[in-house]
Amino acid sequence: MKTTLFRAVEGQNFIVGTLSSDIKSFWGPPERFGTLARLTGVMQASMHIDPVWWEQTQRINAEITRRTLAQMHSEAQNAQQASWDRMAAADRRSESVGYLLSGTSRLSDGQGHTYEAKAGGNYYFLGPSGVVRPDSWPSTTVDLQQLVIR
Repeated sequence: MKTTLFRAVEGQNFIVGTLSSDIKSFWGPPERFGTLARLTGVMQASMHIDPVWWEQTQRINAEITRRTLAQMHSEAQNAQQASWDRMAAADRRSESVGYLLSGTSRLSDGQGHTYEAKAGGNYYFLGPSGVVRPDSWPSTTVDLQQLVIR
């Protein structure tokens, strides 16, 4: 006996399937073949789908599908984020090489503002007239904001 059921299209509330009998062989005396053939028909006629089993199977399959899709979505997001992170790191490296080759330092203050100055100084400060690059620490009487190389 062979039963094949197919899930209906999403949103439709019915079962699509086939119910068929496949007799591979009879075992018994030839005079009982008729009885065995009728027995197959009786078995097929007595087959009923248990609605509780069907609902449980549908719930379980839906949950497995939901979890599988969630896992695949999560893996795709992780792969995409890793790709973006690699590209951002490559962009930062490329930008750093560009600054290095041009002899320019990138600087920032504590508020997130960025500045550029000629490279080579030990210290950089933001003064009233722009970026100051002294070779030694300036006097404490001068009002300068220290910048850091990023």
